[in-house]
Amino acid sequence: MVCITILAFVMGREPHRIPVALYSADTDGQLAQQFIDTIDSQQLQAVYYPSNESAVEAVVAGRARMALEFGSDFSNALAAKLADPLRVSDDDLEDSQVRVVADMSDQVVGAFAQLYLVQTYGRFMANYSAGLGHNSLAYGLPVQTSYMFGGGAQSYRDFVAPPLLIQLQYTMAMVAPAFAMLGERLKVTMDRELCAGVRPLEILLTHGLVYGAHVVVQAVLTLLLAFNIYGFPMMGDPVLVLSLFIMEGLNGMLTGTVLALVCNRESTLVMFVASTFLTQILISGNNWPIEAMPDWMYYISVCAPQTLTIGSLRAIMFKGATILATSVCSLNSIGYMPQETALYGEFTVDETLQYYGQLYGMTDGQEIQHRILELRALLNIPDTSGRPVCRLSGGQQRLVSIAVTMIHTPALLMLDEPTVGVDSLIRYRIWQHLLDLCQNNKEEAQGAHTVGFIYEGKLLAQSNPTKLQQQYQCNTLEEYDHSTPTQYGCSINLCKLATCADPVMESMATNTW
Repeated sequence: MVCITILAFVMGREPHRIPVALYSADTDGQLAQQFIDTIDSQQLQAVYYPSNESAVEAVVAGRARMALEFGSDFSNALAAKLADPLRVSDDDLEDSQVRVVADMSDQVVGAFAQLYLVQTYGRFMANYSAGLGHNSLAYGLPVQTSYMFGGGAQSYRDFVAPPLLIQLQYTMAMVAPAFAMLGERLKVTMDRELCAGVRPLEILLTHGLVYGAHVVVQAVLTLLLAFNIYGFPMMGDPVLVLSLFIMEGLNGMLTGTVLALVCNRESTLVMFVASTFLTQILISGNNWPIEAMPDWMYYISVCAPQTLTIGSLRAIMFKGATILATSVCSLNSIGYMPQETALYGEFTVDETLQYYGQLYGMTDGQEIQHRILELRALLNIPDTSGRPVCRLSGGQQRLVSIAVTMIHTPALLMLDEPTVGVDSLIRYRIWQHLLDLCQNNKEEAQGAHTVGFIYEGKLLAQSNPTKLQQQYQCNTLEEYDHSTPTQYGCSINLCKLATCADPVMESMATNTW
């Protein structure tokens, strides 16, 4: 409770009244003074200095976070630039600048100071445009932001709240059972219980039930305190948040139990607990987005037990996401077809497709039915009149398996010999459809950060698309050709595959993908 109270009242409030040193040599100009008057005193606390040197000295001495200098001809130069920006002289362009010297030793405060300065400029230009009788957007920034989720009023507290709440659940649930069980081991009370006939499994179950109940109570109290009393944002279902808290608490409880069983001294346990706590804070996106990490550290972070949980909690709190949302359950964007048909034989074709459609998060029954009709037409799945899948031919079951893979229009298709045993004409239509999908999405691949080519489980090449094109002297990714017959016994040529229109492309695709 103390941690949540500190989080609610201490962290995340935007810095206010940041001291700023002002020097204006444009004593007769109106625009410099108008700009200064537009500064919000709750954001930036402006203090005048007699010279630019003294203003900069205030920054050096720590009395101000930034120094603003308005040149002697600032107003005339700015008016000339705004009146005819194409013909304004270089001297006027130089004189129309507000020269800023910033102290960025505290990056958070420095970043907010610069943000406030940009907001001041926006208000100043809107007032200037209105004063000339123009639309207030005439001289403003050419950016108009609308917030789909969250909003401009969100603070740093909203960023750190999900990870700290998750960290609190995990750590508290880990510490209590760890020290309790280790205390029983060190006091030999556990040995006495074992000699009395109590089984080890019974001891573990007792600890699990007792501290599992503690986890549930702690999760409920955290939910009530954070969202009902201190008013943390909550756009989603509180039951989902409570479930996340309980699961993360149980995760911590099991981790603490394992640590208590492998440690023989309390000092060793303290070291392990502290190491786990600090590591989770650093790599789970608690204080800085994981997208800012190097690629190798990013993948380690994703595997950490709290990273995806934090992302899920953030999506529920600020987006109103449900359990079917990609950010909460991220497998919905994958379509996987194994070599086996992997179907429930008791279902009919329509029941199978409806089942997997709902399983993949398609909640609109009409959308599922429309997609079933599209796939029936594409794959030429016959009307089996309610016949169960187990009574269909092998080729027909293969078609149903392909339809299941594509029912939710996934972003990633993983197909293992999808057209084996399928009629040659249908085989051609399937491959043509897949190639059309690739053609429609090649621009997205071109804009990706990293593209990889895989063959027989081996990564042949992985890099930035531009670097791949330069390395293999290709104009597009489709022209990538990697020939290593001694190692792989094949030649991969996506260009030939993408332009092939032969019904027997299956044989080629089997050897090249």
